[in-house]
Amino acid sequence: MKINLPQQLQLPVPLNITPFICHAYLEKRIIMCGRTLCTLDPAGVSNVCKYNLNNKPTKPCWYSGNGTYQPSFNIAPTNSCAVLVGENLYSNVSNCQVVEEYSEDTTTSNEFTRCLAPMRWGLIPSWYKGSLRDFKLSTINCRSESIMEKSMFKQCLTQRKRCVVIVDGYYEWKIESGKKQPYLIHKPQTTKLSSVMRNFKEESQFRHDDKEYSSMFLAGLYDVNRHTTEDFTVSFTIITVAAQSRLSHIHSRMPAVLECDDHINAWLFKTNVLDALSVIEARDNLEFYPVSGFVSNVRNQSVECVGEFDPLSSKSTVNTPSTNKRKRTDIEASPASVGCMTSWLQKLKRNEICCEVLFYAINKLRNTWSDKHFLASPTE
Repeated sequence: MKINLPQQLQLPVPLNITPFICHAYLEKRIIMCGRTLCTLDPAGVSNVCKYNLNNKPTKPCWYSGNGTYQPSFNIAPTNSCAVLVGENLYSNVSNCQVVEEYSEDTTTSNEFTRCLAPMRWGLIPSWYKGSLRDFKLSTINCRSESIMEKSMFKQCLTQRKRCVVIVDGYYEWKIESGKKQPYLIHKPQTTKLSSVMRNFKEESQFRHDDKEYSSMFLAGLYDVNRHTTEDFTVSFTIITVAAQSRLSHIHSRMPAVLECDDHINAWLFKTNVLDALSVIEARDNLEFYPVSGFVSNVRNQSVECVGEFDPLSSKSTVNTPSTNKRKRTDIEASPASVGCMTSWLQKLKRNEICCEVLFYAINKLRNTWSDKHFLASPTE
């Protein structure tokens, strides 16, 4: 199979790693918003999603879904996230039941009633048959510009399988001086999340409301698949738009953030597709700050992920007890392909985009080999 690389990558690279570089290029340049966080417990998610129903403040109830939602400082694709949907449509297409433990009175409802459900990040279309491990399409994001051109997304949009993903913010990586520097991007806050979480006595405690820290509501699409080898899968994708100028230096894309309750209501319930899409746009009021590379490993789940990082001092503002730090073993990647690629890259003096993609590919090769041959744990 012939692989057509972008012009910047038409280089004499070793043939056995060319496909991997092409994949890395696509992943780096097109896919974004690949890591989020949400430090609200299930009751806390319900609290921040409170809305007016029949002129009465109402908390959405929790339905069963895909797996179990767990608050985390480091949420990766395939993990379960807290997702807000229209109750009537969701209960009809999924046949899921209310989880009484986190739900209040549900007797009052109408066509605009909302509910929460845990969903797998990475949309699995309803028509797909097979194992989740064999599903190769990258569906963690959906570009707003082409949403009507891809059948799997268009079908969810027109059938009102629209959702809102609840997060504290999301991580994005930028190449700086040849290294990947992660940033935490969030809504304007009076207190940093690391400071809020330090007030809890135990690491197992999470937020119960948004009094000290405001959550973000991201527009998404979901689907229910009953043909996989598993019982059924409820999954979602996050819609992305072109980034505003203040964020474009980090990444060219950003998630579609719903600013107010009217936008959430329009996105979930509007029958006219154009009316629903009218609330999908870039926001220019988001803030960001650098965090340490600690967050790059999805196994790291502590508050250290959100500590502000000073690149000059190489220190994070969050100091976690040594007993809570994971023991890390330095691993030297030994596959010949990694060594060959590294040696070749050292001699390379081309433009920034090429170096960026190749460094990214090396890290992916190194991580993939380490996970497969040594760590024996799930990959990112």
